[in-house]
Amino acid sequence: MNLIEFKQSADKHIAEVERLGSDIDAILAYVGAEQLEVAGLAEAGKAIRLVALEALSKGRTNAWECCRGLCKELVQRYVIEGEPLYPYIHLAESIRDHCRGGSRSHDGIEGDWSLAVKCSVAGRKIREMQGYHDLVEPTLGAYRNYEEGARAAKRLMAWGFAFERSGGELRFEPESERRILADIDRRVQSFGGLALARRIFGAIAGSYDPAQERHHITRRPTNLGNGTPQEPLGYLLQLAVKHPLGRKPLRNSPQHLNRIVVLATDYAAVMEVQPYWMERFVGRDAVAMFQGLREIAIYDTLFCLPQLRPRDAVAIAEGILDGIEISGYFGSGWSMANALEVSRAIVESSAGKRGPQSIDVDDLLRRCPKMSREAVSRTLREALSHPEPGANQCLLNPLSAELGDELSGPGIDFFDRPLLNLGGGRFELLDRSMCATAFINALLAPAEKFIKDFGSKHAGVGVEKMLRRSFLARGVKTKAGKYSADGETFDCDAVVETSDKVILIEVKKKALTATARAGFDVSVILDLANSVLRAQTQAAQHELRLRRGETLKLTEADGTIHELRLDGRDVERVAVSLPDFGSFQDREVLMGFLHSQMEAEYSVSAPQYKEDFEKLAKLLAKFKKVEAQLHAMQPESVAPFYHCWFLSVPQLLILLDEAHDAESFWRAWSSTRGIHMGTLDFYWEHACFNAMKETALPKTAFTAPIPLRQV
Repeated sequence: MNLIEFKQSADKHIAEVERLGSDIDAILAYVGAEQLEVAGLAEAGKAIRLVALEALSKGRTNAWECCRGLCKELVQRYVIEGEPLYPYIHLAESIRDHCRGGSRSHDGIEGDWSLAVKCSVAGRKIREMQGYHDLVEPTLGAYRNYEEGARAAKRLMAWGFAFERSGGELRFEPESERRILADIDRRVQSFGGLALARRIFGAIAGSYDPAQERHHITRRPTNLGNGTPQEPLGYLLQLAVKHPLGRKPLRNSPQHLNRIVVLATDYAAVMEVQPYWMERFVGRDAVAMFQGLREIAIYDTLFCLPQLRPRDAVAIAEGILDGIEISGYFGSGWSMANALEVSRAIVESSAGKRGPQSIDVDDLLRRCPKMSREAVSRTLREALSHPEPGANQCLLNPLSAELGDELSGPGIDFFDRPLLNLGGGRFELLDRSMCATAFINALLAPAEKFIKDFGSKHAGVGVEKMLRRSFLARGVKTKAGKYSADGETFDCDAVVETSDKVILIEVKKKALTATARAGFDVSVILDLANSVLRAQTQAAQHELRLRRGETLKLTEADGTIHELRLDGRDVERVAVSLPDFGSFQDREVLMGFLHSQMEAEYSVSAPQYKEDFEKLAKLLAKFKKVEAQLHAMQPESVAPFYHCWFLSVPQLLILLDEAHDAESFWRAWSSTRGIHMGTLDFYWEHACFNAMKETALPKTAFTAPIPLRQV
C-alpha cells in the first residue's frame, strides 16, 4: 500500500466511523467484531485489536516495514511540503504495532489492508471516547532521523539541489550529489586541509582520553531522541588530507568554514544513519540486520575517526615482523628496519601532541643515531609518506565504493601511510592517534608485497604470537595448539583460563575492505563472514567438545602439549581481528548479527561473487549445525551468544593495561558486558565504566566536540 492509497482509505473510514457517533456496538460491527461480548470502552478496544491482529495474516514483518515507510514518508511530506501529519501517522503506527512479532514472507503481504485501516480508525475513535485525542502540535522524537534528513533536504533544495523521492526513500539525484560533493571538495581546498584539520582537532580537544590516547568521537543517542545532527568529522578530515596545503589564495574565514560544515552536515543528515534513540539489534531478522549493518558502516565512515594508541601500533607491527628478515633494501635504499626505527622515533617525538604537527627531521636523526640524514629522508619520503600533493586524491564521494562513482576511483587511501609529503623536505603528521593504523599498514606493506606467503601464512601466525607475548608480559598465561577430533585437525589460537572461565580466542587478520566501509552490502557480509563468523564458528567447535566432557590435547609448533578441560567452568568465545572493525565490534551488534545468521540464507546473481557466497553457504551450514548442538545442551535460561565477543588486537591491549594475571584481565574485560549505552563504541564505554568506578557517577571527564561553527 502506498501513501496515496493509505490516506484515501483512512479518509474514507474516518468519515464512516464519525457517522456512527459514540455507538460502541455499531463501531464493533463496522470492523466485524459484533460477535464479541464487551463491557465498556476498554474491552471494545481489545476486541478491535483482536480483529486487527488477524487483518494481515501473512508477511507481518513485511507489513511492519511498509507501515514504517508510510510514517517516514508522512514525516518527509510534513517537513518539506507542510502536509498534515495527523491522524495518518497515528493510524499507520497502529497498524504497525499490530504487526509486531510476525514473520517475514518472501511472497509479500497477504491479508485485508482495508480491514487493517478500519481497525486503526475504529481504535482511534474508541481512544477519543476515552479522552485521548490527537496531538495539536506534532512530536517527531520517534522519527528524529527522518525529520532531520527531511529538514536537511529542504535546505539543500532551496540551494538548488534536487532529490529523488519514492515511498519514503529520499535520495539525491545523481547530478545533484556530484555537485554538492564537488562544492564541498572545492571549499575544503580553498580553505586549506591542514587549516581545517587544526580547527577540527581544536573543536574535539575536550574528547581526548590520555589513557587510551584517542579522541572519543561517537554516537550520542538519548532516551528522548532529542539530539542534534552531528558534523561528519571523519568525512571532512578525509577531504582535508586530500588538500593539505589548499589552493591559494586561501579562504579560511569563519564564514567559509561555516558553509563547508553546513553543506557537509546536511549531506550526511540526508543519509539518515545517525541514531537519535538507543538502538537494539538483538531480535532483528536477517534482512533487517543486513540494513542495520549497512547503516553502521556508513555512519562510521562519515562521522568517526579511526584511531589506535600510537605506541601499540609500532609494537603490533614489530611483533608481526618478528622472525622475518627486515634489513633488505627497497626503492632508492630504505629497509623495513629503517621504517620501523623511524616510525618508533616519530611516535616517541609526537607524544603529548594532538592534531597536525610537522616532522622534525633533526629530532629524528637524534633518535635514530645509526641512520644518516639521507636514509631518514628516503624512509620518510618512500616508505611512510603519501606522494604530493596529498592522500585520497581520487576521493570525491565518501560512499563511492557503494555507488560506483567513476570520479572517485579507489576513494580513501589515507590509512595506507601515516605522513603527508608537503614538498621541499617537509612532512606532516595529521594526528598521531588517527595515523597510528597507517604506521602498521606502511610497515607491513613491503612484507606483503615481497615476502612469499607473508599475507596467507606468516602474518596470521605473527599476530597470534604477538598477542600471546603481550598476554604473558602482563602475567596472563595462555595455551594454544592443534588437536585432532572426529578425523579432523583443529587449531586453537589461544586460550586464557581463570577459576571459572575458559576463554577461547580465535584470531583473524582480515580487515574491513574499503567497499564495506562505504556500506556496500555484499562486502559488509563477506567481511564479517570471513572474520567474526568464521572465528566464532571455530571457537564454537572447541566449546562443543569441551561441553561434551572431552579433553582437548593442544600441541604447539615446538611440541609442547597442553590439556584443556572444562571442569565445570563457563566458556567465553572471542573473535579477534588485527585491526579495528569499528562499531561492528559492539556486543549488541555482534549478538544481533549471530542471531540473524541462524535463519539467514544468501543468494547472489552477480557472477563475480558466486564463489564467495558458495563458501559463505558452507560456513553458515557449519555455524548453524554446531550452534544447534550447543543450544540443545544449554538450559532454556541461557541467552544464546551472550558469551560471544568480537574484539580487536588494539582493544585487547587496552584491556591488558589493567591486568596482572588472568583473573584481573577477565575482570577488566567483563566489566562492561552488561552495559549498552547505544554508542557502539568499545573504547568510549570502557572509559566511561572506568570513570564510574572512580567517581561513582555515570560521567567521564571527556566532553562532546564543540560544533565547528562555534570555533
